[in-house]
Amino acid sequence: MAKEETSKHKPHCLILPFPIQGHINPMLQFSKRLAHKGIEITLVATKALLKTSQKEFLGSISVETISNGFDEVEGIGTVGLEAYLTRFQQVGTLSLSELLEKLKNSGRPVDCLIYDPFLPWSVLVAKKFGLFGAAFFTQSCAVNTIYYHMYKEQIKVPLLKKEVLFPGLPPLDLSDMPSFIHDPDSHPGSFELVRDQFQNVEVADFVFVNSIYELEEEVCMYIYMYSYTSTSLDQVFCVSVHDPHPTSHIQLRNKRRKNGNQSSSSFYMEHN
Repeated sequence: MAKEETSKHKPHCLILPFPIQGHINPMLQFSKRLAHKGIEITLVATKALLKTSQKEFLGSISVETISNGFDEVEGIGTVGLEAYLTRFQQVGTLSLSELLEKLKNSGRPVDCLIYDPFLPWSVLVAKKFGLFGAAFFTQSCAVNTIYYHMYKEQIKVPLLKKEVLFPGLPPLDLSDMPSFIHDPDSHPGSFELVRDQFQNVEVADFVFVNSIYELEEEVCMYIYMYSYTSTSLDQVFCVSVHDPHPTSHIQLRNKRRKNGNQSSSSFYMEHN
């Protein structure tokens, strides 16, 4: 009987995007692909966002809300980015925990949280509940590589060099870089937001990147090899959410030793 119940279990993923359009859309499209594969999906929106964008979430994907401390109007434009992020973490940690408890008690327990790394605290909530955690980077691999080097302080900000070299990328001029890298004060809070998105990523079980492998092959492979040799991550997925062939994928599998045991490490260019 237990085996029969296990076989009927439908995996349930909670999707938590940062509440701005450029982050919601890729994660929403990815959610639809997962739902097409038979995975139960619940998209999480802030209460203020759902009030203003309810039509965008209509369809087969269920939606739940959490509070970010600004339930009437999204607070970025009213209090500034830094204050908004601090408040979101304080209130959102509790609100997300309450949602996970609610879904569990209603017979719809969550198995995995797919979170936007702009909300790095959320994966710690998932781990507290014993869930899988998966980071979904909405930027391309090239952009992530630049920001990761900032996070590891492998490039100094403000950046003054006229030409910068990153693994897997052609030489970049200062004009090719985001403005807050050479002028951190130009967009208050933005520098810290993109830098700190890598916090807690080592806790995640999976990392998804919104990209097209054929357009970023060299830098994709750099990210894979870096995660393979320098971090605890076993699986990195390069996701094309708008690919017209949702059943195709490329998988590169290697073997390595981890904690004295043989384990597989995988890189996917995933289209579904």
